[in-house]
Order: sequence, then structure tokens, then C-alpha cells
Amino acid sequence: DVDSGGDGGDDDEEGDDDGDWDERRMFIGTGLPHQNGRGTMVGGDIGVGVASGVGEEMDPPRPPHPCLFRFLAGLFLPEGYPSSVAPEYASYQLFDTIQQITFFVNTVIAAQAVMKFHGVGDASRTPVQATALEFERDLFAMTISFSVLVPTMVAQYKSRPARYRMASEVLNAVGLFLEIIAAIATHMAALVYSGPVVCRVGSAMGGATRAKILQHFARAGNNGDIKLKEGNQDKGGKIIGLGLGIGLLYWMGTDESSSALWRSAIVFAALTVVHLIGNAFAVRQLKFPDEDANETESSETEDGNKENTDEETGLSGCSPCIFLRSMFLPPKYPRSLAESYTRYRAWSLLEVGTRYPKRVVVSLAFWAHIYGVGDRDRTPRQAVMLNIFMTSVDTVISLIFGLPSIKHAFDYSEAAWLYRSGLAAIVSQTIRLAAALAPQGWFYPLIILSLGTQAFANVTGSVVRANIDRDWPQTADVQLVDISVANANQDLSVAIVTALACVGYLKWLVRSADDDGPDSGIDQKAGFESHHVLPVLLIVFGALQLVSGVSILGCYRNMPHSSPSHFSSQHSHSNSNVAKEIKITESKTATSKKNVIEEEVELIALRK
Repeated sequence: DVDSGGDGGDDDEEGDDDGDWDERRMFIGTGLPHQNGRGTMVGGDIGVGVASGVGEEMDPPRPPHPCLFRFLAGLFLPEGYPSSVAPEYASYQLFDTIQQITFFVNTVIAAQAVMKFHGVGDASRTPVQATALEFERDLFAMTISFSVLVPTMVAQYKSRPARYRMASEVLNAVGLFLEIIAAIATHMAALVYSGPVVCRVGSAMGGATRAKILQHFARAGNNGDIKLKEGNQDKGGKIIGLGLGIGLLYWMGTDESSSALWRSAIVFAALTVVHLIGNAFAVRQLKFPDEDANETESSETEDGNKENTDEETGLSGCSPCIFLRSMFLPPKYPRSLAESYTRYRAWSLLEVGTRYPKRVVVSLAFWAHIYGVGDRDRTPRQAVMLNIFMTSVDTVISLIFGLPSIKHAFDYSEAAWLYRSGLAAIVSQTIRLAAALAPQGWFYPLIILSLGTQAFANVTGSVVRANIDRDWPQTADVQLVDISVANANQDLSVAIVTALACVGYLKWLVRSADDDGPDSGIDQKAGFESHHVLPVLLIVFGALQLVSGVSILGCYRNMPHSSPSHFSSQHSHSNSNVAKEIKITESKTATSKKNVIEEEVELIALRK
């Protein structure tokens, strides 16, 4: 689908759940690519070698370029690797890299088809029509994705994460292939909507299973660091995938005919085979406890949660109420979570409600002025190359901010990064809109500034939010996947309502332009500007940005008590306790030595 809204790092707030289709869209549109936490695995552990049989120390085996090796290990591997992660982390990431690179190549190929049926280069289409189609596709896909986020499916994700992780990738591959077919068979309207539906369902399923995998990998409670390093791995794989995608675009030809699209479909199908094989090998590396035991445990937990819900709420005779509670709230809410969870989520949902209305403004501006909907001098390939440029800038800047030296210098785990990253995302969205509306010569400087700001927001925000999600559960009844799915369902509910309102407004704009007709003197290409709609939209955009800023501060004030805001003080308190223990031990040791010496002196005196 096309995400011209640039809702930025805010999608990362609740991890990789329902927003994962936005992540999968990558560069197709003006929305920033999000980290989906998967990709390259480089490096290994650097240890100190020991010892020959005669007790002599020997130099450890050294890599060919030790400085480069340490740099890559620090950039792509979690701190404390391999002891800080599950044993299969490296092998899983290795195969995941292979499949991820092919997926990015396929995304580049599918992007050209998406641009084509949105009307890039088609003089008969308008930016309002393109935006309306974009939102209709997204709305339909979000609604259908609810079907895989019901409590019964969550229990399956807990008991069989590897199986559903593989299924999600199959659905994503099928969804992108349908996007290409939709551009070929333009007379079949259903295909235009089927691609994002299948991808959104697959991504919702994948988001839930990845939450389970993240919790499995984080053996040292290092969720934030693993999230950051997987984001770096994702960016490394994306660079390779984008390069290969550009080469394939030129190899397949520069014409926009159906024959070129069929060539794209054939190449896509071949790469999909590699993509799915890589996924199959990746999930085979995962070593979860026995699935049957997990399934039994999940069933027992589900039954226990139902009984607990009945006792707490008195809803034993109201199955729909119990179902809705299980779907939108974590197990045994509220006593199983930190007490500020409800307030935090309320502020977060307020921010979610602003995303689609803001996207309307940015989408209209980008379709009209940047991509060239209705402009016969522009082509879908040009629009794709522009998105590749923006994705490349975002990728490089994100890797820079993910460097260990920068991470430690800024200490991304501090609570303040929650509102700092949120405010940075708001600034980025504003600059992005300015880049689309400014004179052509200003576009590249402004869009680079916007991408840099957004990359900084994404990297810093992903770390602190991963730690927040880790700290919500207060009992063993709640897992990270429960938090992820409940938050995703809450977000989807609000997003569907606001998206529906946006679609209604866009349809009204389309009908207004049609009623005026070509003889009314109104420029149909930039109808939203000619109708004096843009000034009103800019005022609404500014007001919504203020609401977003207030909601971010509200979230910050309601972080869980054990969240990163207390990490530093706990760390300092722990260090001071350790120092006191060392002093006490040293004092006891000195006293003991003194007593021994005094006893020896007494013995010597007695002997004399």
C-alpha cells in the first residue's frame, strides 16, 4: 500500500503489531520505513584465548581485520553476545537475512505496480482520487486483520510461534504478488484491494509471533538493545535489497507496458522461492519449548484467565463481553499490569487518532507535487526511484544513530527519549509536508532534513518503547505477545474510525470535483488546492500536531514505575550497594587478618 502520511516513528510505539503492514510497505509512499526488527546478522564474540599444555599463554585467533570485526559486532550484535541472547540467535538471524534481502527486492518490484494503479503519470487521475484509493485499501485491510488478532489465535501464536511466523511470510509474499497482478489486470477491481488485505493479515500475524520471538531471545532482559540491533540488521539488509532491486528494475526494461509487468511478476516469483526457503530455514532454528506442552499451558492459562475474568467482573453469563475483554485487554487486567497502563494507553490512543487525518494532508501534497498523479510527463518508475532515494537516506542515517558509541553517548534507555523521540517525529512530519509544498528546489534539502529527524526519532524511540512494553507485566500471566496484541487491537479500533472519517471526506472531495466538471475553470489535477481546501487542511494539521505533542507528554508522565526512568537510579543504587558490600567485606577481611596476627603473637609469647 501507499503510506503518504509519514506518521513516522509513532507506529513503533506499540512494537511490531498491527502497524507491521506499514513497515512492510517500506518506501512505497512518503511514510517513513519503520524498523521491523529483522535482517542482517554480522559478527561474533571476541574472546581471550588461553593456554598450552605447559601453562603458557597463547595469542587468540584473530580475525583478518579485528577493528572492522569489532565495529560490525558492536553495530549488529546485542551487548553481551552470545550470553545475553538465546543460543540459536545467530543462526536464526543468518537465514533471516537471506529472506529479508529478497523481500526488499520484491518490494521494489511491487512498488512500480502500486504507483501505476494509483495514477502516477495518468492524466485522467487526480491526487484526491489517489489518496482516496490509498485510504480505502488501508481501511479495508485493517478491518479484515482483526480476524487474526482474536484471543483464540493469540493462544496459537504462543504455543506455535515458528509455524505462524512462517505462515505470515507466505501471506506477505502472496500479498505483494497480488499488487503486481492488480496493475496488469486493471479491469479486476477486487485485486486492487486484495493485496493490502493479505499483507496486513500476514503482518498482524507476524507482529504477534515476533513479540514471542523477541521475548525468547532477550535472555538478559535486554529487549531495548535487541530491538535496536535488529533495527540495524534490518537496515543493513535493506541496503543490499534496494541495490539489487534497482538493478532488476533497469534489467526488466524502462517501458510501463503489461509485458514489463509480467517480467516483473516472473522475477518476483523466482525471488519469492528464495524468500520462503530462507524463512523455512530461519524458523527451523528456533528452539522453543515443546509445542504440545506450550499448547496445553496456553489452554490452561486461557481457561484460568476466563475464570478470573468472571470472578473480577461478574460477566460469567456475558460471553461477548468476555470475548471483547480478552481481545482488547491483556490477561487478568488490571492487576496483572502496572497501575499506570490504562492512563498510558488512553494518551497513546489519542495520538493514534491523529495519524490518519494528518496523513490526508501529506498524501494529497505528495501525490500532487512529488509523485505526479495526473501528470503525463511523470512515470511510476520515477516515483519508485524517488522513494528508493528517500529510503536510502533514512537507512544510512538510522545506521549512524545506531552506532554503539552514539547509543552510549546519548543513553537511549533514558525515559526522556520517549517524549524526545515523539517530538522529533512531529517536527519531521511538519518538515516533510513543507518539502512537498515548497518550490521544487527546496525539496531535497528539506526531505533529507525530515528523514534525518525521523530516523533519529525511530532509533531512540524503539529502544525506550521496547523497555516500556517489557515492564508492563507485573505477574507471570502476561507475556509480551499479550501486550502486543492487546495494544494492536486498541490501535486498530481507533485507526479504523478515523480512517473511515477520512475516506468519507476524500470521497466528498472527489464528488465535488466531478460536479464542478472540466468546464468550471477548476484545475482537476490539484483540485484540493483549487477548492481552497488546502488552507483549512493546514490549520487542521497544525492543531493535530499540537494534540500529538500533548499525548506524547501524557504517555511520558504515565510510564510504568519500573520503566527506563528508573533504570539510572536503580543502577546507581545498585552500584552504591555493591560498593558498600565491598567495603564491608574488605573491613571484615582486614579485621580477620588482624585477629589472626594477634593470635599468632599470643602463641609465640606463650611458647617463649
